[in-house]
Amino acid sequence: MSDRLYTSEVARRLLDALAVRGGEARDSISLDRNARGVTQISVKVYANEGETFADYAARCRGYYDGLRAAYPMPDGTVGAEADANPGPFS
Repeated sequence: MSDRLYTSEVARRLLDALAVRGGEARDSISLDRNARGVTQISVKVYANEGETFADYAARCRGYYDGLRAAYPMPDGTVGAEADANPGPFS
């Protein structure tokens, strides 16, 4: 069995995660497909009261990484060469 999630499962998990937090859902996720057939992902995450930068950065990274896995590049890869240097929030 594959570890790859279906798009519908990723969407359900993301919606569940937003619903659990209660209040107004301020986080947003946008998916667009460009002319080359590549899905472009945009994730906006806002801090909840009492949440640290590390907390909401991790939440944002979770959304983004899940969507990257659901929408790999046309050649089947997930991510890009730039992932070799993940930056300070890893």
